[in-house]
Amino acid sequence: MQSALRLRDSATHLRPRRRLALLFALGGLAATGQAPLGLWWLSIPAFAVCVAVLSALPNWRAAAWGGWAMGAGYFALSLSWIIEPFLVDIARHGWMAPFALFGLAGGLALFWALAAGLSLALRGGALGLATALTLTEALRGTLFTGFPWAQPGHALIDTGLLPLASLMGSLGLTGALLVAASALAALLTGPRLVGTLGLVAVAALFGIATQRPPAPQIPTDAPTVRLIQPNAPQHQKWDPAHIQTFFDRQIAFTSDPGQAGTRPDLIV
Repeated sequence: MQSALRLRDSATHLRPRRRLALLFALGGLAATGQAPLGLWWLSIPAFAVCVAVLSALPNWRAAAWGGWAMGAGYFALSLSWIIEPFLVDIARHGWMAPFALFGLAGGLALFWALAAGLSLALRGGALGLATALTLTEALRGTLFTGFPWAQPGHALIDTGLLPLASLMGSLGLTGALLVAASALAALLTGPRLVGTLGLVAVAALFGIATQRPPAPQIPTDAPTVRLIQPNAPQHQKWDPAHIQTFFDRQIAFTSDPGQAGTRPDLIV
């Protein structure tokens, strides 16, 4: 515990720019829990370090800037796929890719800045920050038509906690992951009781998730719906030379009897 406290104090006493750079890097590390990497076991401790540092900052302004830096790093990596369309004609549109990525990441990070600043102003501590981040993630998925991609809880999709999504939705998974990270931070830097209770709560959720009844069997007389798409590589998507190839591929998908050996009732 003493080592963790020293590391936290060293990070909080860094010069502001270095602290922001550190939180940006930690945010990127936390994003490794997202597909295609799926390193959720690395995402939780990265969030834990961020929470420990943000909760120990001297005022809400420093916390808000720190939350923004963490969010910018997180969204820059987790939404890096956004640059793909600009690489189709890289000579014409490639220069826009960095502006699209970092502009989007910086804008979405404002939600996390709000959470970090508000949590410190209200003296919410580690679990208060987890709650604030979950609430601002709900705002991110709602305001301005919503942009709910890359929620922290999406890192738990390939874990035993996924069945909880049927009870609490993706925001429930986000809350579970952030509570686990905040509890880990509290357990290492204090108060230990809060951290222990938080981890017990997440363990209880895991127990509930594993006891969920299996999904009901689909009736044999249920209609069969097939969803098809041409799976066109991005660099060929708008190439006129491939129009017939993708059209023929779609037609083949509609006529394929599939594993059941029967035609579907509806094709989308």
